[in-house]
Amino acid sequence: MVVERKWGENHINKSLKQATSNTWVIGNLVLSRSKSPSKTATWIDGVDGSNYTITTGPNHLPSASVDSPHIKLIHEAGDASAVWSIGNSAICKVRYLEEGVTPEAVTLDFVQKKSPSFQTPKVLYHAYDENRSYLFLQRLPGQTLDAAWPTLNAYWRSRYANTVVEICQEMAQWKGESFGGVDGGDIPERHLIKSGANENFSSKNLLAGCSELGMDCSKFVFAHLELGPANLIVEKEPRFGSIGVIDFEVAGHVPREWIRTKFRVSSALDLSASRTTDPHSWRKRVQECLGQVGFPDVTNSWCSWWGYISP
Repeated sequence: MVVERKWGENHINKSLKQATSNTWVIGNLVLSRSKSPSKTATWIDGVDGSNYTITTGPNHLPSASVDSPHIKLIHEAGDASAVWSIGNSAICKVRYLEEGVTPEAVTLDFVQKKSPSFQTPKVLYHAYDENRSYLFLQRLPGQTLDAAWPTLNAYWRSRYANTVVEICQEMAQWKGESFGGVDGGDIPERHLIKSGANENFSSKNLLAGCSELGMDCSKFVFAHLELGPANLIVEKEPRFGSIGVIDFEVAGHVPREWIRTKFRVSSALDLSASRTTDPHSWRKRVQECLGQVGFPDVTNSWCSWWGYISP
């Protein structure tokens, strides 16, 4: 079922509204900030010690556009989703619900129970209303690889690419019995829907695409599928080479071939054009390393199927 998108004052990027200087309304939630210690706080800001508390239920607070040093809109994807930073330690992701799709909070819980070698954001709070999801996450320290890229030398660029390949290998050890989300739901993998076809994220439909492309559909491994530079968090000054991974919205169990293929065909995994003269260099580097450690791909089949020319 396609959710009707809202415009004007009900646009997704206006989901968060200000009630007072330290109170905000987000859907049917009320977010409050206080400098006083609180045992009931949802989280505590790790930098300035502020207490942030979320309460639920109908509210009658007046609300207006956000005008606060503590809240900032940092990302929006058209009319589908928007992300705000909250203080120094948290973000709020608001997105339209997609029927049958595994929630990111569920996927994050699955990943964290695996005790991965890489960092992932802690879920602080998660709620729904009739058509939107509200996900509050702990903000990982550092900066995106995309932001860091211009300052990195050849050693660090290569090391981060190799680390991401190791992360892909680690996650691929988490086997699934069937295609799709970790809870048996669907994953919103648009690249497995043929160009021009109706948007249908059902596992049956996406698996049919995998089969048509010649993938081995008898085995499924876990993959993030969006390991572009904007979804990787690195140190502000590279020292240990640790990486954090964010945005698990598309992650799930897929045929092993799709992991490398996705790097080869998805421009969403490019570096920002403002960061480099060769935006494709990141995913080229990673897919080559994936090939060297034995990840197969079906890029040629996908390009014919989709009508796409891979860089």
